[in-house]
Amino acid sequence: MSAALDMLGPSLRGLRTTPADAAGEASALTSCEGASADAGPSASQHVRERHGAALGLPSHFAEPPPKPTPSTVRSWDDVPLQEDAKEPLKAASLGPHVGLALVRDLGYSSALDLALISDEQIQALRAAAPVLGSGPGGGPAAGGPAAGAAAAAGGGLKPLEIARLVAVCRAAREARVSPRSGSLQELADLLRVLNKAVVVDLGGLTFSGPLKPHTSGGGGSSGNSGGTGAAQQQLLRISGNNVTLVNGHLHLRPDQALQVTGRNVLLSDLTIEAARAVPSSFSASSSSASTSTNPNVATAGEAAGAAAAAAAAPAPSPQRVDIGLVSVLGGTARLTRCRLVNPCPHVALLVGGGARAELWHSEVAGSGGAGVLALGPGVVVAVHHCRVADTAGTCVHVGGGASAVLSSSELLRSGLFCGLVAQGPGSRVEAQRLVVDGATESNVFVEQGAGVLLQDSRLTHSVERQGLQARGRGSVAELQRCVLSGNGQSGAYVLSGAAVKLQGCTLQGNGISGLMAGGSGSRAQLAGCQLAANAGAGVHVVGGAEAELDGCEVTGAPADQPAPAPAISADGAAGEVPPPPPPLIRAQGEGSRVVVRATKCSGDVAALEGGIVDM
Repeated sequence: MSAALDMLGPSLRGLRTTPADAAGEASALTSCEGASADAGPSASQHVRERHGAALGLPSHFAEPPPKPTPSTVRSWDDVPLQEDAKEPLKAASLGPHVGLALVRDLGYSSALDLALISDEQIQALRAAAPVLGSGPGGGPAAGGPAAGAAAAAGGGLKPLEIARLVAVCRAAREARVSPRSGSLQELADLLRVLNKAVVVDLGGLTFSGPLKPHTSGGGGSSGNSGGTGAAQQQLLRISGNNVTLVNGHLHLRPDQALQVTGRNVLLSDLTIEAARAVPSSFSASSSSASTSTNPNVATAGEAAGAAAAAAAAPAPSPQRVDIGLVSVLGGTARLTRCRLVNPCPHVALLVGGGARAELWHSEVAGSGGAGVLALGPGVVVAVHHCRVADTAGTCVHVGGGASAVLSSSELLRSGLFCGLVAQGPGSRVEAQRLVVDGATESNVFVEQGAGVLLQDSRLTHSVERQGLQARGRGSVAELQRCVLSGNGQSGAYVLSGAAVKLQGCTLQGNGISGLMAGGSGSRAQLAGCQLAANAGAGVHVVGGAEAELDGCEVTGAPADQPAPAPAISADGAAGEVPPPPPPLIRAQGEGSRVVVRATKCSGDVAALEGGIVDM
């Protein structure tokens, strides 16, 4: 992991675009004249016919297999659960349709969840009328497996199954341990000796205080310099398997962190918060001056001391990617209804070492570094129904061959970098119903051979850059039914040999172009897209890039917005005539090419300086 961190550190520092790069998109916007073109009728039907299969998903974005239903479940092998999650149900002579009902209706995925299921939730699974189901040992009873499936399909579970399930969940709840001292060290001692599945219930209390320093360097990679190094990191560690930590508040110092190395760890209903670092105190001269008997002298001394302290204060700590407020390293963990508050300049949630982590209905708020960082081959992160907001660094960063799945989540207001970053060969991100808004840099940034698939998502209001930027050969971004609007520069920007596919997307009201493609080997494919009311061109291709538009509609200013009239001077003479609007489709420079098929364009189409527009 340390090698990947060495690669990521300078990359994060260099993620902010250089002045030359920052001007790259704007510099390509030169005034030009072109011939008007009528691209013919709208071709939504043509798009459906032409691209029904042609724009299928790449192999690494293959469609998932169909989910099991009560009518298809015939054995426990058909239930999407790990074996350890099935065992307690099998031991209680419950059939596979019960497991499917728990998965489908209550989100059951681990034996640890049993302690969190209430009697009321179980009663809600009750069938309207008794139906024969499972027999002893989880096998079929008189009705066979089809009868058990019929019970689930008919509206719920029968009373005997409800009673058995209640007993299983109550037994799991009785295995709880409830520390009450509020001491982090006591909690750390308890977690260290756990060697079986157990629920640690914090009872809504706040736990804080010192921890014995962890000196093995597990809190971060080697090579730290300055600040809090790994050798001084105080760790609250969960190394046991099948441990659940619920219902409380962990108030950590800046040099403390929660680290998970065990498997099947569940963190539920927790607030994990780091304290802000204490600012440096005044100098000794300030302290001595404040003891003067003359109040005027004391005031001057305090002011001078404050000024000296401010001048001598160190620069803000650089963001660190080797330390997390919560770290999942090599294990598996799920965070449900958790809130991470991290004002310190490191990652809020760090996932590495081949670990797997899931966030459900959780929030990362106000991180002084990145929000979520998944780094390294084999690392998998899932983010569902979550919000990551107001981070100094990237909201979600996936690199070094890691992969991430996001759904129904928000990535908001990254203060210095991007909302979502996919970086490096083998790194993959798939997202549905994602909102990425207000990042200082690009809302979504794909580089160094990474791949991104976004569906039904919104990339809006990037402050300084684009809704989407894809850069570098091998980098691929595919967007389906997405909206890219209100961004500081273009809606989408593809450069340096990257590839972008947009299907059924809207690129509207962006500060420069709807789509900009630049550089030899860069390629953009748009099918059934709307490009409207962007400040510059709808599509602008420069530097040997290529773009293909099929069944799209490209328009300029809204139809109800009147064209500016010529200015009239005081003596009644006509003033300067406003320049004509820029071409809406533009190919500029040798090797630059735009292919237009069945596309409507309400403005001019221009081929400049050796560029080609093929209509």
